[in-house]
Amino acid sequence: MYAQNDEPTGSERQRKRLGDSPVQVERDLDLTVPSQDEKSSDSPGEEQLTRQQLIDRKLAAATAALQAGRIDQPPNDCAWSHYRKVLDIDPENEEALQGLIVVQEAMVARAVEAARILDFESAERFLEDAALVRESEDSMEGAQQQIRAVRELHVEKLEVEAVQAMDAGNFAQAERALIKLNELGWR
Repeated sequence: MYAQNDEPTGSERQRKRLGDSPVQVERDLDLTVPSQDEKSSDSPGEEQLTRQQLIDRKLAAATAALQAGRIDQPPNDCAWSHYRKVLDIDPENEEALQGLIVVQEAMVARAVEAARILDFESAERFLEDAALVRESEDSMEGAQQQIRAVRELHVEKLEVEAVQAMDAGNFAQAERALIKLNELGWR
């Protein structure tokens, strides 16, 4: 089968080891997620809707999402995304613009609430997300001031707690208060 000095190639060696019949190569599966442009429309028949029907459908979906508490999650079925889709079709749509205000206010309220329960890391993240909804320095600045005020009040309480614990000789409690202060970036 081979000449004296000829060695079988890698694939020939593999075929020889596997037997006389060659192994069929499996087809590669395409497991990539289609991009937004490649995806089919959100629902069947949507491509046949008029522009206004599509806007009305998206506004109704946004209202339903708001009522269900889906402000910004899941990404493709939340009030924020539905209002953005309306604005992609009609950038001057007043209902969608007002809807984004409601979405942003809800996200800001979530940030302030997180601060009130002393979850300052989440509060900052929620506020950053809210800033992405639309440009509104007034709303963001007010929320940042509220969060800062809650944080400062908490820092003051922890300082008092640490001093009182040290005065009482309870150094373990003082240490816990100081660790919390350190986590908040207290200087």
